[in-house]
Amino acid sequence: MIPAPRILPVLLAVSFPILAETHPAEEDRVLAVEDEYVAAEIRRDEAALRRIVDDRFVMNSNDGTTSGKEALIRSLLAMNMTGQTIAERTVTIDGNTALVFGTAEIRHAGEGGAQRTTLLRYTSTYVNRQGEWRMIALHMAPRTKPPVPPDLEDFAARYTAAWCSGDPARVAAFFSEKGSLTINDGTPSVGRPAITEAARGFMTAFPDMVVTMDGTEYAGDRVLYRWSLTGTNTGPGGTGRTVRISGHEAWLFGPDGLISDSRGHFDEADYRRQISGDAPGAR
Repeated sequence: MIPAPRILPVLLAVSFPILAETHPAEEDRVLAVEDEYVAAEIRRDEAALRRIVDDRFVMNSNDGTTSGKEALIRSLLAMNMTGQTIAERTVTIDGNTALVFGTAEIRHAGEGGAQRTTLLRYTSTYVNRQGEWRMIALHMAPRTKPPVPPDLEDFAARYTAAWCSGDPARVAAFFSEKGSLTINDGTPSVGRPAITEAARGFMTAFPDMVVTMDGTEYAGDRVLYRWSLTGTNTGPGGTGRTVRISGHEAWLFGPDGLISDSRGHFDEADYRRQISGDAPGAR
């Protein structure tokens, strides 16, 4: 869905302590290193990859073969990766060793510019060397497409009603406990509390908001939920202008049948024109 004026979804801090003794600060540090590694993969930043990957690194491939640091870096530099989405991450720390479990959706540019998506489940191992976390092992395996609710149209209709309810918690209830909502490639809102606040922002900005469902369709491993919104910006600091805009969310479902990751998109430039009164016919 769309953000309220000057209100953007925030919060990208995932921490899932598994041991009885928790290490939230260290978990955040490990995840920050992993985020840096993923960014280096996409940028093909050899210097960053060499710094993050430990010299004793071992890659355990799904076909039973193993390879080291140099082979990994060569393959990443030759790969035309265009993007990557990491989800469902959990962290276990024991002394100087950290394990990260998660899923990855890796997007590649194929021949002729065609986009290709690979779905993987991974385990990455980090070792703390003199206060710095380094990746020392990685295993990745293909994963099957996640489940979809048995009655997708009913799910989408109830989700639409939640956006019209004025209760942001009803929207968050359609997401997995650690689900993620991203709008126009902005900062993801991760977890139900963050999603609740993201929804609350523009429900407050558009008290009379009406959302309608324009349909659903499958797009690879995701479901596209298409929507239209009409509302008047009469919330605090609002312009009093009426907005009419359409967009979509690309849903990825988790094993619980709820949304684990949603990527929303709409024409933000048109939205800003309407809310400021610059669009033709704006009032």
